[in-house]
Amino acid sequence: MAQLDLGAIIGRLGRNSRSVAVATAVTALGGLATSMILSRWLGPAEYGKYSYITWLVGVVTLVANLGLPSTATRFIAEYRALQPDWGRALYRDMIWLESLAIVGMAAMLLLWGALRPSVFFTVGFATLLLIPMALSRLITAVAGGLQRFEIGMVAQLICTPLQLVLLGIILLQEWGLQGVLCALLATEAVRLFLLAWGVQQHWGTDREERLRGEERRRIIRFAATVFTLTLVDAVVWQKSEVFFLERFATMEAVAVYSLAYGLTFTIMQLPVAVSNVLYPILVQVQETNGEEVSRGYGLMIKYMALLVIPVGALAMLFAPQVVQLLYGEEYAGAVPVLRVLMVAGIVATFCRPSSMALYSAEKQNFILGVTLLIAIGNVLADLVLIPRYGAIGAAWANSSVQIAGVVAGTLFLVGRMKYTFPLVEVLKISASAGAATLLLHAIGDALAPWPHTLLSMVLFPVLMGLGLKISRPWNDDDVRIATIVQERCSPPLARALASATRWLGIVTSER
Repeated sequence: MAQLDLGAIIGRLGRNSRSVAVATAVTALGGLATSMILSRWLGPAEYGKYSYITWLVGVVTLVANLGLPSTATRFIAEYRALQPDWGRALYRDMIWLESLAIVGMAAMLLLWGALRPSVFFTVGFATLLLIPMALSRLITAVAGGLQRFEIGMVAQLICTPLQLVLLGIILLQEWGLQGVLCALLATEAVRLFLLAWGVQQHWGTDREERLRGEERRRIIRFAATVFTLTLVDAVVWQKSEVFFLERFATMEAVAVYSLAYGLTFTIMQLPVAVSNVLYPILVQVQETNGEEVSRGYGLMIKYMALLVIPVGALAMLFAPQVVQLLYGEEYAGAVPVLRVLMVAGIVATFCRPSSMALYSAEKQNFILGVTLLIAIGNVLADLVLIPRYGAIGAAWANSSVQIAGVVAGTLFLVGRMKYTFPLVEVLKISASAGAATLLLHAIGDALAPWPHTLLSMVLFPVLMGLGLKISRPWNDDDVRIATIVQERCSPPLARALASATRWLGIVTSER
């Protein structure tokens, strides 16, 4: 039976993560710049309308995708080494199916707009944006299954500055919200072309291949379940609170919640991108040795926690300064919303490998059942909390159900599939980050905000490092991984890493 080759996995993870890290950094910076410009230029009410339109586009795109992106990543990753011709055939069939779904969804949207003239402007732009965004999401997933993450990186490197340039022109011409949406449409069209060209270059024009009937039925079953899950999942993960805020609160509340949600998403993008890199690798390991996946899963959880928890802790500590710097005093109400959403973001993101493990083991039926329950809970929480508490109520509603879903999925993996969850290590990491955050928060009253921020940025890694050194959430796998990473680095970087690992106590008892 094949064994888990840490060296091979780290090599692939390193190559893929470089592309993902660049794309993620560009996306994060571009997203922050866009939100800063538009929130200040449009003001809370108009920015709330913009947020509502982009939310609607995201939801209809999710529905039009029919669960195909997750299916594409899952099966193309499996076919990558064993049956590459099947992957090409699957890609061709999915493009045709996605195109038909887009036509159907566009027709329904236009009919809705015709019946309700008051929303025709919103629906019209949503229809136009649906076409490139739905196809781009599918092709990005295909590139992920091929482990060709540089395709998405190149597209992002081109499209992000293009969008900012177009927004600058629109600001100078004072074309308003309509101009902003036109810039978004043009950028998404360019992104679609670049992604499609990149994937086509990978496969070329080799002979056609057809999937066998049994394999088709397997894929259809998986996609049908994922699609059903996607519809339910949209309630929890696609800001359903925006729908209720628009009806029970104000557009200003929509703007505040959307800014806080978007900032949480941006901060957590790098860890999420790393987990997306892990997914196709996890699928391939699952095909060779399911027992080894459990050990790999535990390592992934621990390293995601090491990445996510300190980032989230700093975001909560600096929330007032971040909101004031990026968006101004008009959006001060986003601070408590951001802190609540960040707690859920930390838990959901560092446990993201749990959902990746369930998908790779084709346990999507369980995910569907749990998501259906928490979606119902999400709607009920929205109806109770949003009319009374507005944006902060929306944050509590969304966060509570996200955490409940993560706990349920993790308990299933541990109890039914016998995966090992590194609870003690995660608690040690959390305690180290929490202690550092509380100490720095305590000294905040004695300093002005910005000197306190600068001092905290210097002291936080030192204080957290001391916590890790004392608690020692390490084992022999960490030593092996540290050794492999050092061997792959340049000599100066390897020496620096060796000093850091020794200081943190990442050594075996024999050493």
